[in-house]
Amino acid sequence: EMAAREARYKFLATAAKNHRCKYIAIAHHSDDQAETFLWRMMRGAGGEGLGGMQVLTDFVEKPKIQIARPLLSFTKSDLRKYANDCSIPFREDSTNSDPKHLRNKIRGKLIPYLKRHFNPEIEHSILQSQNLVATDSDYAKQSAREWLDTQNQTNFSSLHVAVQRWAIWHQLIELDIDPQFLHIERLRTSVEQSVSVKKTKLIHRDHDGVLHLDPVKPLIFCQDRKVIELNPRWSEHKFGNLSIRCRITQKKPLDSGVELFDAEKLSNQIVL
Repeated sequence: EMAAREARYKFLATAAKNHRCKYIAIAHHSDDQAETFLWRMMRGAGGEGLGGMQVLTDFVEKPKIQIARPLLSFTKSDLRKYANDCSIPFREDSTNSDPKHLRNKIRGKLIPYLKRHFNPEIEHSILQSQNLVATDSDYAKQSAREWLDTQNQTNFSSLHVAVQRWAIWHQLIELDIDPQFLHIERLRTSVEQSVSVKKTKLIHRDHDGVLHLDPVKPLIFCQDRKVIELNPRWSEHKFGNLSIRCRITQKKPLDSGVELFDAEKLSNQIVL
């Protein structure tokens, strides 16, 4: 699905460039916005992602071309009615009803269920939430940019958590590193501690909130090994200078220093 989307946008960008167009008009509507909100929420998106699509956005690969979405304020039923009333032919993608895609399940099952059992105007409520989330996120993002541009006149630790996250996000983008929530949180909560963000990149945050790339030292292979038997009760093991506690659990702890593995995909042993 993502590959098809990228191919479509690449084709449209090439066509726009060949015809010297500044804009690419996309037919997204308000129903798409509601679906996008729920879809991204399930993926743990932040404020910018939950804020949804904008009427005008820059085309990443072609900075001189913008993507326009002039129909975002109209519902799908509005557009269908207008097309029928004006005898405008239209086509509908046959894959839109394929239940194997999560977005289609949201469209065909989740939203109708929410409308029947919770809120018949659920799309309107989602769009309202999107607007609130988007503006709050944009404010925090701009505040972080201003903080970085003014050479960090306020201590990083004094900044609001949202601004701290965006300050790290901006710096990761400048370092050509894909900002992942886990990396951002580790850098935000740890000072002068290296975090692995790529196979060949280590990075740390100093007390001023500035990120620094660290040299990657070649790893020396250690031939020591230890076999750990897995069971529901906590067990503690020594491995070199490390102390390791483990157990099988239904919960997913989010504490730092905890690693999770899918028990169904493991045997009853882990070898360190």
